Amino acid sequence: MMATYKERGDFMAEKLNKIPGITCLRGDGAFYVFPNITKTGMTSEQFADFALEKAKIALLPGTNFGEYGKGYVRLAFPNSLENIKEGLKRLELALKNNIKNK
Repeated sequence: MMATYKERGDFMAEKLNKIPGITCLRGDGAFYVFPNITKTGMTSEQFADFALEKAKIALLPGTNFGEYGKGYVRLAFPNSLENIKEGLKRLELALKNNIKNK
């Protein structure tokens, strides 16, 4: 299971780093990533609401984990790689559409 989670986490970090406005370091030992979303222009709470409304993915604002979570969100990956790929694809598309509409 550790190898599966490593694959999922590495994939998520790599994919998130390709989305404009998001940077993501990959830590070891966790089943989630904690990307920085400050360059999207949204707060952690706004980004979480946006992801749910526009991309239909649920994630948590970093501020749910304390004041140092400001500008971050948490995405967990105890799901299939196929679902993760689909969710990140929808998130990337929603963000691109959001940038176009500004």
